[in-house]
Amino acid sequence: MLYDHYEESEYDWIWGPYFKPEEIACKGTDELLVNPQGLNVLVRARILADKAFKINSAYRSRLHNAKVGGAPLSAHRSGIAFDISLTGHDRKQLLQQCKQAGFGSFGKYKTFLHVDTRPGRNWGKW
Repeated sequence: MLYDHYEESEYDWIWGPYFKPEEIACKGTDELLVNPQGLNVLVRARILADKAFKINSAYRSRLHNAKVGGAPLSAHRSGIAFDISLTGHDRKQLLQQCKQAGFGSFGKYKTFLHVDTRPGRNWGKW
C-alpha cells in the first residue's frame, strides 16, 4: 500500500512500538510504502537484537532512489530493504540476528548494514 504521507489515523500501524511510519517512509518525499512482509522481518530482527535500530533508509520513491544513486530495481523501491545503522551494534552479531529473522540479502558497509528479503545476494566485506 502506497500512501502520500504517513498519518496513522488512515490505516492500522501494527509495527509499533518498534518502528514508526516516518522511519520507514521515503526520506526524500515522505511517501510511505507498506510492505507487511518486509516490516514483519524487520521487527523480528529488532526483537532478536533486543536493541533499537536506527533506519538510515527504507522505502525509496522512484525519484528519491535515482537522486541518491540507487539501482533502478533497488529492493528499497518495493519496501523490502532497510539500511540499519551500525552505531551501538556489533556488526557481526547484527548480521546473524538479521539472518535469523529471515532476511536473505546483505550489503556490508562501513557505517550500516543493508538487509532485504530477496534470497542470496551478498556484497561488501567487514
